[in-house]
Amino acid sequence: IIQLSQPSFTFNGQVGQGNPPSQIQNITNIGGQTLNSTATKLSPWRVLTPAAGTAPTAMVVSVNTAALGAGTFYDTVSVSAANASNSPQKFVVTLNMTIPPPTIQLVPDSLRFQGLENGTNPASQAFAINNVGQGVLNWTATETAGWFSLSAYSGTAPSNVTVNIDNTGLTAGVYVDSILIS
Repeated sequence: IIQLSQPSFTFNGQVGQGNPPSQIQNITNIGGQTLNSTATKLSPWRVLTPAAGTAPTAMVVSVNTAALGAGTFYDTVSVSAANASNSPQKFVVTLNMTIPPPTIQLVPDSLRFQGLENGTNPASQAFAINNVGQGVLNWTATETAGWFSLSAYSGTAPSNVTVNIDNTGLTAGVYVDSILIS
């Protein structure tokens, strides 16, 4: 008699981010005879290792997400044995694939300017806003300093933003501020 440790498995993955961790289906024999089982699947994204064996067997249930896009995928695995009175036994595998969110990357992530009191404004500098995730990254920049301005305060990555310093009225000292990109 075939006994499965789990009635179903759920995997969660992200497109382009590798396979989620494998899980184990224990196949045991609760009858008196030797149980040689074979597992069959329908979907090519499902991986069963080993797909056949003599109970007790710890079958590794895994998924190969390489060719899959976003969505929910289902497969039913049948475990059968010729001499088992309850053959086949089935379990469901569900795979949820999502698109990773956009991820902001700033290059460089800090800028340093040097100027003289009552002198000319220091040369402008630029930073890049990149999306190292997936999807579309629409960004907004905010700053509160008043002594510098940006060439753009919103856009879609990838973008280059120039920072222009206006040292008019600034006295000697160190001025620090942040630009928030969200």
